[in-house]
Amino acid sequence: MRVAVFLVFLFLAVLAHGSQTEQEISRLIDELAAAGPIMETRAQCVDRVCIGGVDAARDDAHLRELGITHVVSAIGGPERFGRAYLVLKLYDAPWQRLDDAFARSHAFITAALASHENARVLVHCAAGISRSASLVIHHLMLSRRWSYDDALAAVRAVRPIVEPNSGFERQLRAIVLPKEEA
Repeated sequence: MRVAVFLVFLFLAVLAHGSQTEQEISRLIDELAAAGPIMETRAQCVDRVCIGGVDAARDDAHLRELGITHVVSAIGGPERFGRAYLVLKLYDAPWQRLDDAFARSHAFITAALASHENARVLVHCAAGISRSASLVIHHLMLSRRWSYDDALAAVRAVRPIVEPNSGFERQLRAIVLPKEEA
């Protein structure tokens, strides 16, 4: 998949620059390669909550390496590898309401982390950019009493490609955290 995406980007770069000599095409390939991975396929973690795309969720060796015991899937689909699952079917669209998904995923993640000290949760969607990021940000806002901006910064610190869509961001910013009791 990554090679196919790379070739598409290369093709588009060649089209954008008109006809290229072999040397110019080689330079474009080097520039694309130096830019790093086109799409992050591994999960990254904020403490014991990890975020990733479907490729990370399908990689049993990677899940074992991370110690994943529980999985939240934001794209539906079958459960895999015998872990505890919460399966949600969410669309990456600004009109998608997340109230129920927020409540269910936060309860699942909280219970999973409380189940034992080595529990780790993977929250994934297709690419690990918008849907899963929104669920993890919501969990961090509630569990750590962080603002949207603080939770987003913590997630981006480990996964820079995170970008909740405009509707998800609006719903997250609308959350009013309860005041701490004195």
